[in-house]
Amino acid sequence: MDILLAEDRPPEPVSHQKNGMVVHLFVEGTRTCQSSEEWSGSAPICQDITPPHITCPQSFVVYADAGYNSTLVSWIPPNSTDNTGLPVTIEQLSGPTSRSVLEAGPYAVQYNASDEARNKASCHFSIVVNQIKCPYLIGTKIQRVDCPLGHIYGAECNISCAPGYFVNGSDTMACKRYGTPPTGNWDVDRPSCGRYSLIGSSSRHCLSRQGDSVGYWDGEEVMCEAFPCPSPYLPPHGLFRNGSSSACSLRRNVPQGTVCIYQCEEGFFRVGTDTLSCGVNGRWSDDFPVCERAGFLVIGEFITTCDRKAVAIPRYGYRSDCYTSSMPYGSICTLGCYPGYMPDTPSKVTCVVDVNGENVGKWQGNIITECHPISCVPYDPPDHGFIKSCNHEDIPTNTTKLQPYQSVCVAACDYGYTPFGSISRSCIDSGLWDGNPLECKEGRKDYKEKAGSPS
Repeated sequence: MDILLAEDRPPEPVSHQKNGMVVHLFVEGTRTCQSSEEWSGSAPICQDITPPHITCPQSFVVYADAGYNSTLVSWIPPNSTDNTGLPVTIEQLSGPTSRSVLEAGPYAVQYNASDEARNKASCHFSIVVNQIKCPYLIGTKIQRVDCPLGHIYGAECNISCAPGYFVNGSDTMACKRYGTPPTGNWDVDRPSCGRYSLIGSSSRHCLSRQGDSVGYWDGEEVMCEAFPCPSPYLPPHGLFRNGSSSACSLRRNVPQGTVCIYQCEEGFFRVGTDTLSCGVNGRWSDDFPVCERAGFLVIGEFITTCDRKAVAIPRYGYRSDCYTSSMPYGSICTLGCYPGYMPDTPSKVTCVVDVNGENVGKWQGNIITECHPISCVPYDPPDHGFIKSCNHEDIPTNTTKLQPYQSVCVAACDYGYTPFGSISRSCIDSGLWDGNPLECKEGRKDYKEKAGSPS
Protein backbone atom coordinates (compact mmCIF):
# COMPACT_ATOMS: atom_id res chain seq x y z
CA MET A 1 0.00 0.00 0.00
CA ASP A 2 1.37 3.42 -1.04
CA ILE A 3 1.76 6.06 1.62
CA LEU A 4 0.90 9.59 0.37
CA LEU A 5 2.95 12.19 2.18
CA ALA A 6 1.62 15.26 0.40
CA GLU A 7 -0.37 16.29 -2.60
CA ASP A 8 1.34 16.19 -6.00
CA ARG A 9 2.34 19.61 -7.38
CA PRO A 10 4.41 20.90 -10.41
CA PRO A 11 8.24 20.74 -10.25
CA GLU A 12 9.68 23.77 -8.51
CA PRO A 13 13.35 24.84 -9.04
CA VAL A 14 15.29 25.92 -5.99
CA SER A 15 18.49 27.99 -6.34
CA HIS A 16 21.47 26.45 -4.66
CA GLN A 17 25.23 27.10 -4.65
CA LYS A 18 27.74 24.31 -4.26
CA ASN A 19 31.52 24.42 -4.64
CA GLY A 20 31.33 27.85 -6.28
CA MET A 21 28.81 26.63 -8.89
CA VAL A 22 25.39 28.25 -9.09
CA VAL A 23 22.79 25.55 -9.83
CA HIS A 24 19.04 25.11 -9.96
CA LEU A 25 17.73 22.23 -7.87
CA PHE A 26 14.72 20.82 -9.72
CA VAL A 27 12.26 18.89 -7.49
CA GLU A 28 9.66 16.87 -9.37
CA GLY A 29 6.57 17.48 -7.23
CA THR A 30 6.27 15.36 -4.09
CA ARG A 31 8.13 12.10 -3.72
CA THR A 32 6.41 9.21 -1.93
CA CYS A 33 7.90 6.20 -0.20
CA GLN A 34 6.30 3.28 -1.99
CA SER A 35 5.67 -0.33 -0.84
CA SER A 36 8.52 -1.37 -3.10
CA GLU A 37 10.76 0.53 -0.76
CA GLU A 38 11.56 3.02 -3.53
CA TRP A 39 10.77 6.72 -3.90
CA SER A 40 8.44 7.88 -6.56
CA GLY A 41 9.52 10.53 -9.10
CA SER A 42 13.05 11.49 -10.19
CA ALA A 43 16.13 12.54 -8.29
CA PRO A 44 16.93 16.29 -8.15
CA ILE A 45 19.07 17.65 -11.01
CA CYS A 46 21.88 20.24 -10.54
CA GLN A 47 22.32 22.42 -13.65
CA ASP A 48 25.28 24.85 -14.32
CA ILE A 49 23.87 28.27 -15.29
CA THR A 50 26.99 30.43 -14.75
CA PRO A 51 28.74 31.61 -17.96
CA PRO A 52 32.51 31.25 -18.20
CA HIS A 53 34.81 34.20 -17.51
CA ILE A 54 36.66 35.55 -20.57
CA THR A 55 39.24 38.36 -20.74
CA CYS A 56 40.11 40.13 -24.00
CA PRO A 57 43.20 42.28 -24.64
CA GLN A 58 42.87 46.04 -24.14
CA SER A 59 42.11 48.17 -27.19
CA PHE A 60 45.30 49.50 -28.75
CA VAL A 61 46.75 51.70 -31.50
CA VAL A 62 49.57 50.69 -33.86
CA TYR A 63 51.29 52.51 -36.69
CA ALA A 64 51.91 51.53 -40.30
CA ASP A 65 55.46 50.47 -41.19
CA ALA A 66 57.88 52.81 -42.95
CA GLY A 67 56.97 53.12 -46.62
CA TYR A 68 53.75 51.09 -46.23
CA ASN A 69 50.08 51.68 -45.51
CA SER A 70 49.92 48.57 -43.31
CA THR A 71 51.63 46.67 -40.51
CA LEU A 72 51.68 43.18 -38.97
CA VAL A 73 49.37 43.15 -35.93
CA SER A 74 49.29 40.45 -33.27
CA TRP A 75 47.94 40.05 -29.76
CA ILE A 76 47.70 37.47 -26.97
CA PRO A 77 44.55 35.33 -27.42
CA PRO A 78 41.83 35.72 -24.77
CA ASN A 79 41.92 33.57 -21.65
CA SER A 80 38.77 31.91 -20.29
CA THR A 81 37.95 29.88 -17.18
CA ASP A 82 34.77 28.16 -15.95
CA ASN A 83 33.40 27.61 -12.47
CA THR A 84 33.27 23.88 -13.12
CA GLY A 85 36.98 23.72 -13.86
CA LEU A 86 36.19 22.02 -17.16
CA PRO A 87 37.66 23.18 -20.50
CA VAL A 88 36.08 26.18 -22.24
CA THR A 89 35.69 26.57 -26.00
CA ILE A 90 36.84 29.97 -27.38
CA GLU A 91 35.98 31.13 -30.89
CA GLN A 92 36.43 34.44 -32.71
CA LEU A 93 33.17 35.89 -33.98
CA SER A 94 34.35 38.97 -35.90
CA GLY A 95 37.34 41.07 -36.90
CA PRO A 96 40.81 40.23 -38.17
CA THR A 97 42.83 37.39 -36.69
CA SER A 98 46.07 37.79 -34.78
CA ARG A 99 49.24 38.07 -36.89
CA SER A 100 47.34 39.70 -39.76
CA VAL A 101 48.72 42.48 -41.96
CA LEU A 102 46.23 45.33 -41.50
CA GLU A 103 45.93 48.51 -43.53
CA ALA A 104 45.36 51.89 -41.91
CA GLY A 105 41.92 52.16 -40.31
CA PRO A 106 39.81 50.97 -37.34
CA TYR A 107 39.00 47.32 -36.62
CA ALA A 108 36.67 45.63 -34.10
CA VAL A 109 37.43 42.14 -32.74
CA GLN A 110 34.99 39.94 -30.77
CA TYR A 111 35.50 36.56 -29.10
CA ASN A 112 32.96 34.12 -27.65
CA ALA A 113 33.49 31.53 -24.87
CA SER A 114 31.13 28.61 -24.10
CA ASP A 115 31.28 25.89 -21.44
CA GLU A 116 29.97 22.31 -21.55
CA ALA A 117 26.58 23.49 -20.30
CA ARG A 118 26.46 25.86 -23.30
CA ASN A 119 26.64 28.95 -21.13
CA LYS A 120 28.24 31.74 -23.18
CA ALA A 121 30.22 34.92 -22.56
CA SER A 122 31.84 37.36 -24.98
CA CYS A 123 34.42 40.13 -24.98
CA HIS A 124 35.58 42.64 -27.55
CA PHE A 125 38.32 45.19 -28.21
CA SER A 126 39.35 47.60 -30.96
CA ILE A 127 42.49 48.06 -33.04
CA VAL A 128 43.36 51.28 -34.83
CA VAL A 129 46.14 51.30 -37.43
CA ASN A 130 47.31 54.89 -37.89
CA GLN A 131 49.27 56.18 -40.87
CA ILE A 132 52.05 58.62 -39.91
CA LYS A 133 52.30 61.44 -42.44
CA CYS A 134 54.57 64.43 -42.95
CA PRO A 135 53.41 67.92 -44.00
CA TYR A 136 52.58 68.04 -47.70
CA LEU A 137 55.21 69.45 -50.03
CA ILE A 138 53.67 71.37 -52.91
CA GLY A 139 55.73 72.37 -55.93
CA THR A 140 56.09 75.93 -57.20
CA LYS A 141 56.69 77.54 -60.57
CA ILE A 142 60.43 77.09 -60.20
CA GLN A 143 60.60 74.02 -57.93
CA ARG A 144 59.44 70.47 -58.64
CA VAL A 145 58.65 68.01 -55.84
CA ASP A 146 58.61 64.30 -56.72
CA CYS A 147 57.38 61.94 -53.96
CA PRO A 148 56.87 58.38 -55.34
CA LEU A 149 55.42 57.12 -52.03
CA GLY A 150 53.56 60.30 -51.18
CA HIS A 151 54.08 61.92 -47.78
CA ILE A 152 53.87 58.87 -45.51
CA TYR A 153 56.46 57.83 -42.94
CA GLY A 154 59.42 56.30 -44.78
CA ALA A 155 58.79 58.19 -48.03
CA GLU A 156 61.48 60.21 -49.80
CA CYS A 157 60.89 63.30 -51.92
CA ASN A 158 63.27 64.54 -54.60
CA ILE A 159 63.58 68.29 -55.14
CA SER A 160 64.63 69.83 -58.45
CA CYS A 161 64.62 73.37 -59.82
CA ALA A 162 63.70 74.90 -63.17
CA PRO A 163 66.42 75.71 -65.73
CA GLY A 164 68.42 78.71 -64.60
CA TYR A 165 68.03 77.79 -60.92
CA PHE A 166 69.84 75.45 -58.56
CA VAL A 167 68.84 73.56 -55.41
CA ASN A 168 70.08 75.49 -52.38
CA GLY A 169 70.27 72.74 -49.75
CA SER A 170 69.58 69.01 -49.76
CA ASP A 171 67.78 67.74 -52.87
CA THR A 172 66.33 64.77 -50.95
CA MET A 173 63.93 64.90 -48.00
CA ALA A 174 62.92 61.84 -45.95
CA CYS A 175 59.75 61.55 -43.84
CA LYS A 176 60.72 60.41 -40.31
CA ARG A 177 58.74 59.68 -37.15
CA TYR A 178 59.39 61.58 -33.92
CA GLY A 179 58.03 61.62 -30.37
CA THR A 180 55.36 59.71 -28.44
CA PRO A 181 52.71 59.41 -29.74
CA PRO A 182 54.70 59.55 -32.97
CA THR A 183 54.24 62.31 -35.52
CA GLY A 184 55.80 62.72 -38.94
CA ASN A 185 58.23 65.40 -40.00
CA TRP A 186 60.90 65.87 -42.64
CA ASP A 187 64.50 65.15 -41.69
CA VAL A 188 65.84 68.36 -43.29
CA ASP A 189 64.50 71.82 -44.05
CA ARG A 190 62.98 72.25 -47.46
CA PRO A 191 65.60 73.65 -49.86
CA SER A 192 65.07 76.77 -51.92
CA CYS A 193 65.84 77.40 -55.57
CA GLY A 194 68.58 79.94 -56.11
CA ARG A 195 69.23 81.80 -59.34
CA TYR A 196 72.34 81.49 -61.44
CA SER A 197 74.14 84.70 -62.29
CA LEU A 198 76.04 85.32 -65.49
CA ILE A 199 79.63 86.28 -64.66
CA GLY A 200 81.48 87.89 -67.56
CA SER A 201 80.34 89.45 -70.83
CA SER A 202 76.79 88.69 -71.92
CA SER A 203 77.79 89.21 -75.57
CA ARG A 204 81.17 88.86 -77.30
CA HIS A 205 82.37 89.72 -80.77
CA CYS A 206 84.91 88.06 -83.02
CA LEU A 207 87.53 90.70 -83.85
CA SER A 208 90.73 90.66 -85.85
CA ARG A 209 94.00 92.52 -85.86
CA GLN A 210 95.56 93.78 -89.04
CA GLY A 211 97.92 91.20 -90.41
CA ASP A 212 96.65 88.34 -88.20
CA SER A 213 94.98 85.37 -89.82
CA VAL A 214 93.32 84.28 -86.56
CA GLY A 215 90.70 86.44 -84.83
CA TYR A 216 89.98 86.85 -81.13
CA TRP A 217 86.95 87.37 -78.87
CA ASP A 218 86.45 90.62 -77.02
CA GLY A 219 85.01 90.89 -73.51
CA GLU A 220 85.47 88.48 -70.59
CA GLU A 221 85.12 84.74 -70.24
CA VAL A 222 81.59 83.70 -69.29
CA MET A 223 80.51 81.39 -66.50
CA CYS A 224 77.28 80.82 -64.55
CA GLU A 225 77.42 80.91 -60.76
CA ALA A 226 74.87 80.91 -57.99
CA PHE A 227 73.48 84.41 -57.70
CA PRO A 228 76.03 86.18 -55.46
CA CYS A 229 75.62 88.72 -52.69
CA PRO A 230 77.14 92.19 -52.69
CA SER A 231 80.18 92.80 -50.52
CA PRO A 232 79.22 92.69 -46.80
CA TYR A 233 79.31 95.98 -44.93
CA LEU A 234 82.17 96.24 -42.44
CA PRO A 235 81.34 99.00 -39.92
CA PRO A 236 83.98 101.36 -38.48
CA HIS A 237 85.88 99.62 -35.66
CA GLY A 238 84.48 96.28 -36.87
CA LEU A 239 86.35 93.07 -37.75
CA PHE A 240 85.56 89.70 -39.27
CA ARG A 241 86.12 87.14 -36.53
CA ASN A 242 87.93 83.82 -36.89
CA GLY A 243 85.56 81.34 -38.49
CA SER A 244 84.40 83.76 -41.14
CA SER A 245 84.70 82.76 -44.78
CA SER A 246 87.59 84.26 -46.73
CA ALA A 247 84.97 85.42 -49.24
CA CYS A 248 83.75 88.02 -46.71
CA SER A 249 86.62 90.25 -47.88
CA LEU A 250 85.54 90.19 -51.54
CA ARG A 251 84.42 93.51 -53.00
CA ARG A 252 81.70 91.90 -55.11
CA ASN A 253 80.18 88.58 -56.12
CA VAL A 254 80.24 86.94 -52.69
CA PRO A 255 79.11 83.29 -53.21
CA GLN A 256 75.92 81.94 -51.69
CA GLY A 257 76.48 80.13 -48.40
CA THR A 258 79.25 82.52 -47.30
CA VAL A 259 79.14 83.10 -43.52
CA CYS A 260 80.55 86.30 -42.00
CA ILE A 261 81.02 86.63 -38.22
CA TYR A 262 81.49 90.11 -36.77
CA GLN A 263 83.29 91.45 -33.74
CA CYS A 264 84.26 94.95 -32.62
CA GLU A 265 87.60 96.40 -31.62
CA GLU A 266 88.44 96.70 -27.93
CA GLY A 267 86.51 99.57 -26.36
CA PHE A 268 83.53 99.10 -28.69
CA PHE A 269 80.47 96.88 -28.54
CA ARG A 270 78.36 95.41 -31.28
CA VAL A 271 74.77 96.51 -31.90
CA GLY A 272 72.94 93.94 -34.01
CA THR A 273 73.56 90.34 -35.02
CA ASP A 274 77.06 88.87 -35.05
CA THR A 275 76.53 86.35 -37.86
CA LEU A 276 75.24 86.88 -41.40
CA SER A 277 75.06 84.47 -44.32
CA CYS A 278 74.65 85.00 -48.05
CA GLY A 279 71.28 83.51 -48.93
CA VAL A 280 69.19 82.83 -51.99
CA ASN A 281 68.96 85.43 -54.74
CA GLY A 282 71.85 87.51 -53.47
CA ARG A 283 70.42 88.63 -50.12
CA TRP A 284 72.15 88.70 -46.74
CA SER A 285 70.29 86.97 -43.90
CA ASP A 286 70.02 90.05 -41.65
CA ASP A 287 70.88 93.73 -41.27
CA PHE A 288 74.56 94.56 -40.87
CA PRO A 289 75.71 95.37 -37.31
CA VAL A 290 77.47 98.54 -36.13
CA CYS A 291 80.16 99.09 -33.48
CA GLU A 292 79.51 101.71 -30.77
CA ARG A 293 81.98 103.10 -28.26
CA ALA A 294 81.34 101.29 -24.98
CA GLY A 295 79.50 103.45 -22.44
CA PHE A 296 80.33 106.86 -23.94
CA LEU A 297 77.46 109.30 -24.30
CA VAL A 298 77.14 112.39 -26.44
CA ILE A 299 77.55 114.61 -23.38
CA GLY A 300 80.63 113.96 -21.26
CA GLU A 301 82.83 110.91 -21.07
CA PHE A 302 80.98 109.04 -18.31
CA ILE A 303 80.52 105.32 -18.93
CA THR A 304 76.84 104.42 -18.59
CA THR A 305 76.04 100.83 -17.61
CA CYS A 306 73.02 98.81 -16.51
CA ASP A 307 72.93 96.38 -13.60
CA ARG A 308 72.36 92.80 -14.74
CA LYS A 309 70.52 92.05 -11.47
CA ALA A 310 67.72 94.35 -12.64
CA VAL A 311 66.80 91.71 -15.22
CA ALA A 312 66.66 88.63 -13.02
CA ILE A 313 66.27 85.19 -14.51
CA PRO A 314 62.51 84.55 -14.68
CA ARG A 315 61.10 81.62 -12.77
CA TYR A 316 60.95 78.59 -15.09
CA GLY A 317 62.91 80.60 -17.67
CA TYR A 318 66.34 81.73 -18.79
CA ARG A 319 68.43 84.84 -19.44
CA SER A 320 71.00 85.07 -22.22
CA ASP A 321 73.39 87.61 -23.79
CA CYS A 322 74.07 89.19 -20.36
CA TYR A 323 77.60 88.02 -19.59
CA THR A 324 78.85 90.59 -17.06
CA SER A 325 77.37 92.14 -13.91
CA SER A 326 77.46 95.64 -15.48
CA MET A 327 76.31 95.77 -19.08
CA PRO A 328 77.33 98.81 -21.19
CA TYR A 329 74.92 101.23 -22.80
CA GLY A 330 73.25 99.67 -25.85
CA SER A 331 73.58 96.08 -24.62
CA ILE A 332 70.68 93.72 -25.23
CA CYS A 333 69.60 90.95 -22.86
CA THR A 334 67.22 88.17 -23.84
CA LEU A 335 64.65 86.75 -21.41
CA GLY A 336 62.60 83.67 -22.24
CA CYS A 337 60.68 80.70 -20.86
CA TYR A 338 61.44 77.01 -20.99
CA PRO A 339 59.29 74.79 -23.23
CA GLY A 340 55.87 74.27 -21.69
CA TYR A 341 55.70 77.75 -20.18
CA MET A 342 54.28 81.07 -21.36
CA PRO A 343 55.06 83.48 -22.85
CA ASP A 344 56.57 81.33 -25.60
CA THR A 345 58.21 84.28 -27.40
CA PRO A 346 61.50 85.58 -25.90
CA SER A 347 61.69 89.23 -24.89
CA LYS A 348 64.66 91.53 -25.52
CA VAL A 349 65.53 94.44 -23.22
CA THR A 350 68.06 97.18 -24.02
CA CYS A 351 70.32 99.23 -21.75
CA VAL A 352 69.39 102.91 -22.26
CA VAL A 353 70.01 106.18 -20.42
CA ASP A 354 67.60 107.01 -17.61
CA VAL A 355 66.62 110.64 -18.28
CA ASN A 356 65.47 110.98 -14.67
CA GLY A 357 68.88 110.04 -13.29
CA GLU A 358 72.39 111.41 -13.59
CA ASN A 359 74.21 109.32 -16.18
CA VAL A 360 72.34 106.25 -14.94
CA GLY A 361 71.41 103.34 -17.18
CA LYS A 362 68.14 101.44 -17.10
CA TRP A 363 66.66 98.49 -18.96
CA GLN A 364 63.99 99.25 -21.52
CA GLY A 365 61.58 96.66 -22.86
CA ASN A 366 59.27 93.93 -21.64
CA ILE A 367 60.94 92.30 -18.63
CA ILE A 368 59.61 88.79 -18.05
CA THR A 369 59.60 88.04 -14.31
CA GLU A 370 57.76 84.72 -14.25
CA CYS A 371 56.85 82.01 -16.73
CA HIS A 372 53.43 80.42 -16.37
CA PRO A 373 52.76 76.74 -17.10
CA ILE A 374 50.92 76.04 -20.32
CA SER A 375 47.67 74.14 -19.91
CA CYS A 376 44.81 73.12 -22.16
CA VAL A 377 41.08 73.37 -21.45
CA PRO A 378 39.60 69.84 -21.50
CA TYR A 379 37.85 69.21 -24.79
CA ASP A 380 34.26 67.99 -25.02
CA PRO A 381 33.59 64.30 -25.60
CA PRO A 382 32.22 63.42 -29.03
CA ASP A 383 28.54 62.74 -29.60
CA HIS A 384 27.98 59.02 -28.99
CA GLY A 385 31.37 58.84 -27.29
CA PHE A 386 33.34 59.73 -24.17
CA ILE A 387 36.77 60.81 -22.90
CA LYS A 388 38.39 57.54 -21.89
CA SER A 389 41.50 58.80 -20.08
CA CYS A 390 44.05 61.61 -19.72
CA ASN A 391 47.70 61.18 -18.69
CA HIS A 392 50.58 63.52 -18.00
CA GLU A 393 54.02 61.90 -17.91
CA ASP A 394 52.30 58.48 -17.55
CA ILE A 395 50.31 59.67 -14.51
CA PRO A 396 46.47 59.68 -14.85
CA THR A 397 44.80 63.09 -14.55
CA ASN A 398 41.22 64.21 -14.02
CA THR A 399 39.64 64.38 -17.48
CA THR A 400 37.41 67.32 -16.46
CA LYS A 401 40.26 69.56 -15.21
CA LEU A 402 42.83 71.71 -16.99
CA GLN A 403 45.45 69.46 -18.57
CA PRO A 404 49.19 70.33 -18.26
CA TYR A 405 51.44 70.82 -21.29
CA GLN A 406 52.20 67.54 -23.12
CA SER A 407 49.22 65.75 -21.53
CA VAL A 408 47.62 63.12 -23.74
CA CYS A 409 43.86 62.48 -23.67
CA VAL A 410 42.16 59.53 -25.34
CA ALA A 411 38.57 59.59 -26.59
CA ALA A 412 36.44 56.60 -27.56
CA CYS A 413 33.12 55.82 -29.20
CA ASP A 414 30.05 54.11 -27.77
CA TYR A 415 29.10 50.58 -28.72
CA GLY A 416 28.18 50.38 -32.41
CA TYR A 417 29.91 53.62 -33.51
CA THR A 418 33.04 54.06 -35.59
CA PRO A 419 35.70 56.73 -34.75
CA PHE A 420 36.76 59.30 -37.34
CA GLY A 421 39.46 61.77 -36.34
CA SER A 422 42.11 61.72 -33.61
CA ILE A 423 41.56 59.14 -30.87
CA SER A 424 44.44 60.57 -28.82
CA ARG A 425 45.32 64.29 -28.70
CA SER A 426 48.22 66.11 -27.01
CA CYS A 427 48.29 69.50 -25.26
CA ILE A 428 50.86 71.51 -27.25
CA ASP A 429 52.82 74.69 -26.47
CA SER A 430 50.13 76.97 -27.93
CA GLY A 431 47.73 75.88 -25.19
CA LEU A 432 45.62 74.03 -27.77
CA TRP A 433 45.04 70.37 -28.59
CA ASP A 434 46.72 68.87 -31.62
CA GLY A 435 44.95 66.55 -34.05
CA ASN A 436 41.29 66.68 -35.07
CA PRO A 437 38.15 66.31 -32.92
CA LEU A 438 36.86 62.74 -32.82
CA GLU A 439 33.53 62.02 -34.51
CA CYS A 440 31.57 58.86 -33.79
CA LYS A 441 29.45 57.64 -36.67
CA GLU A 442 27.08 54.71 -36.64
CA GLY A 443 28.95 51.63 -37.80
CA ARG A 444 28.11 48.63 -39.96
CA LYS A 445 25.54 46.20 -38.59
CA ASP A 446 27.89 43.22 -38.86
CA TYR A 447 30.29 44.83 -36.35
CA LYS A 448 29.42 44.12 -32.75
CA GLU A 449 31.50 47.06 -31.61
CA LYS A 450 33.60 49.70 -33.29
CA ALA A 451 37.05 51.00 -32.49
CA GLY A 452 37.30 52.94 -29.30
CA SER A 453 34.46 51.16 -27.47
CA PRO A 454 35.19 50.20 -23.87
CA SER A 455 36.04 46.57 -23.35
